[in-house]
Amino acid sequence: THGYILPKQPVYVGQYSLVVFLSHITRLPIFYIDSFFVPVLSAIFLPLVIEKTLKQVWNIPERVAINLTWVLPIIFYISLHLTTPHNVLLLLFIITIFAALAFMNNKLPATVPLILGIAGLGIHALLGAPIFLLVMTAIILKNYTKYRTALLVTYTVILIFLFPALFTLFFWLSGKPLPELSNPLSHIYPFLDLFRLPYWYEKDAGFFWNFLYLMQRVLPVILTLGAVLSFLYIGKKKKIADIHILFLLSFIGFWIGAYLLRSWIIFPDVGAYEQGDYPLRLIKSSIIFLLPWLMYGVYLVVEGVAQKMQRRFSMRAQKIFYTCFLCVCAIVITRSFYFSYPQENKKVHFPGYNVTEADFEAARWIDTDNTQYNYVVLSNPLTAIAAMTQFGFPKYFETADGLQSYYSIPSGGRLFAIYQKMLYE
Repeated sequence: THGYILPKQPVYVGQYSLVVFLSHITRLPIFYIDSFFVPVLSAIFLPLVIEKTLKQVWNIPERVAINLTWVLPIIFYISLHLTTPHNVLLLLFIITIFAALAFMNNKLPATVPLILGIAGLGIHALLGAPIFLLVMTAIILKNYTKYRTALLVTYTVILIFLFPALFTLFFWLSGKPLPELSNPLSHIYPFLDLFRLPYWYEKDAGFFWNFLYLMQRVLPVILTLGAVLSFLYIGKKKKIADIHILFLLSFIGFWIGAYLLRSWIIFPDVGAYEQGDYPLRLIKSSIIFLLPWLMYGVYLVVEGVAQKMQRRFSMRAQKIFYTCFLCVCAIVITRSFYFSYPQENKKVHFPGYNVTEADFEAARWIDTDNTQYNYVVLSNPLTAIAAMTQFGFPKYFETADGLQSYYSIPSGGRLFAIYQKMLYE
């Protein structure tokens, strides 16, 4: 009615078009499909995929294997409670890793992980490209075992340089200035800054809140170390094939790739937040490569403790232990669930990346105060979204770069570059 949105580049079309298709097929509003798409698919497919893979590959009992799905919500930085192209790809990433593991153990045909890899490539290249690369390498390794070492080395090198290459290609195809190269050894601190506490954390908020958020900092380290140690322990015990080293190399490749993306490549006309956002996504996603071994490691630890309990303690003592164990698990999962959402407390003031009533109020005030639309608005994208939601696309300006919306939006427009200059400089 009031205009249209034309995607600048087809990097997110794989998810957006799918949501639109489902809306047309089901006649449900896009809002509900977009809100529940990832949470519902996660609830349906993850227990099924995890249970089947762990049971077939390592003979873990079905009732135990399906409960190992609870390891996932503990990893609060892998968010599966909302729908964005990145979150859709995270879900597909997890499913593909388990499918690839089953394929490499002759439990699935190659077509299953291959189709999943192609789907990931169609949704977003940042994680889709490495998923597809892993699947293709796994298929080749299965058929050419005598070239295993050469293939693994080649795969690791390609994976490390894949991310700088993808962004350079993207800028080149978009007609934007190419990224600048720098000496990665002299830019270690920008990479380390990815792990610093953001400005919205208070330094001192009392013992309880400081301890709670100390656990938030420690938990990713524990999970990462646990995943790596589980992989190495299981490998040493000859419970995995040599070919599975592909997953460990992928984990390492993501970390080195994130370092190069943050310290080696400097993107022109990209804000400070976006410069570090994509490397951080790679770091957070890296644990998915070792997720099956992390779950298997949890199983081995719990199973070992249970066997010792049966030999040394009475039934009453065992029941008390299991009750306490379940309570601790419930507390850890609940705490991780809390961390996965925006937080407002004595320690953290983080509203999240959400359109708020303040955005709508600001957009209404501007629109009422200036009825002729002879102005531009330099704002964050959320206020622009609030304006578009309420008023559509009432004004474009003719410029040397073509039509420009009167609100600054992060799609390559000049206004958003000016907004970032105002914000950061």
